[in-house]
Amino acid sequence: MPGYFGFKYPQKLLYIDDQIRDINARVAVGCTSLKALAMYKEYLTEQFPDRPVFVVKGEVVFHKRNGIIEQVKATENGILISTQQSLKSSINIHGYYDVFLEALL
Repeated sequence: MPGYFGFKYPQKLLYIDDQIRDINARVAVGCTSLKALAMYKEYLTEQFPDRPVFVVKGEVVFHKRNGIIEQVKATENGILISTQQSLKSSINIHGYYDVFLEALL
């Protein structure tokens, strides 16, 4: 935005970052837009270089999406970032105790 000189990322992203730092288990972050997903992927990959980050978007076909979810489940502390569009194929993503919905913060 022209004239804006604040921090590059929104405060809710910093809040989620702070929460994830205290969790040594798999976490999921749900985003409502592809722009938000890209921002979270960039930031969380940079901030958590020792944790695998996975992305599931609505355009990913069912078979590939299921494979990504299996890869995440094979990790101890992976971070899954997804859009609400990725839920249209009704894949149950279980095994998470901590889920952050960025639009609700």
